[in-house]
Amino acid sequence: MLQPPGVSTKWVRVADSEQDAVAVLEVLGRENKQETKGWASAFGAPPRSKSLLLVRLTAGEYSTDFSGESTSIGELTTYSAAAGKVVKQLEEWVKANREHLGAPTK
Repeated sequence: MLQPPGVSTKWVRVADSEQDAVAVLEVLGRENKQETKGWASAFGAPPRSKSLLLVRLTAGEYSTDFSGESTSIGELTTYSAAAGKVVKQLEEWVKANREHLGAPTK
């Protein structure tokens, strides 16, 4: 898996190059939306910030998309919880499909 350093998990490791990778994870988009709703905003509550992350896993001729969403209060924009949700989906997909990836199955 070719991805940023420090993102390796039990099921996913960083490759030295795209050519060495069994699969490639590509960020397709990320978005942050400010939401102000209901009575809370009328009483001065800070708006909620919703972060969305969309990625594509490509393994040979196969590809699938994963997405994650997180919510925070105020002006803070964070994608870490959204990324964590994507990693969880990715790990589950790799566990279920590793025999089709041509990678070692430990």
